[in-house]
Amino acid sequence: MRAGVPVVASRAGSLPEVLGDGALMVDPGDHDALVDALDAVVADEALRARLVAAGTAWSAGFSWNGAAPASRSSTATRRAAMAEATTPSVLLAVEQLRRQVPGGIGAYARGLIAGLTERSREGDQVDVTLLASRAPAAGPTTAGGVRQADHRLAAAGTVADAAWDHGWRRAPSGFDIVHSVSLAAPTLRQSARSHLVVTVHDVAWHRHPEATTRRGRRWHELALTRARDGGAALVVPSRLVAVDVAAFGVDPGRITVVRGGADHLPDPDPGRRRSCSAASGCAASSCSRWARSSRARTWTVSCAPSIR
Repeated sequence: MRAGVPVVASRAGSLPEVLGDGALMVDPGDHDALVDALDAVVADEALRARLVAAGTAWSAGFSWNGAAPASRSSTATRRAAMAEATTPSVLLAVEQLRRQVPGGIGAYARGLIAGLTERSREGDQVDVTLLASRAPAAGPTTAGGVRQADHRLAAAGTVADAAWDHGWRRAPSGFDIVHSVSLAAPTLRQSARSHLVVTVHDVAWHRHPEATTRRGRRWHELALTRARDGGAALVVPSRLVAVDVAAFGVDPGRITVVRGGADHLPDPDPGRRRSCSAASGCAASSCSRWARSSRARTWTVSCAPSIR
């Protein structure tokens, strides 16, 4: 939607809530409906224009500038922390940024940092420090006016996650809020006065256990259990995820729905989109053939309107 192309998606999971009126929806598992939707987008210029306009307008509501303050100050536990400090100190656990492929959680972390930095420029004062491992030759993990924590992790990646999982390594003390951008969250010291906040992006490992490994399901289950039993405030991206997390036994009063941002993405470039589409040889008919043979439960398919 942000790229200015029509979107076709399945009516499953959080997609209807996240995409709103900006996409053409089909029932999950209905391959014929998916093919018909793709054919309609290709053949109907008015439909393409309507979807592009609706998607562009809807995506404008996903702003990191708005997500940042909501992520740190919307639950009761965090409001208590905010009242205790004029300029609250936040330790943001962003180990994903030290991985070779930061992935979607890495993009979320960068967007949240950018939003906090922008809000700080606008006068919403907050002291943010990043917590991540750092290789000896690497520079600090930083963005804008946000600084790297002096407390470096002993190891990176899965080793650091394991240290947090087993309580071998705990979050540095002295911060009002410790916010982890994923379930790979540090534990707090028993004497710490910090409030732990954990972002739960989805519970797909529970809804669709066949889509992940037994080990992956077990890790996510244990991580969510630790967040639940540890009294963490949870940030989720949609109402559906909030329902799933509450069903896991988390007090709904500790769950806050905060939509992520899309304004970190580049502005639409129709000319480049057309040239890339022509160079790649992609065609909507190829999408249709794939859809007829696919057995996927859910899809999100974007097709450039000029492709025929």
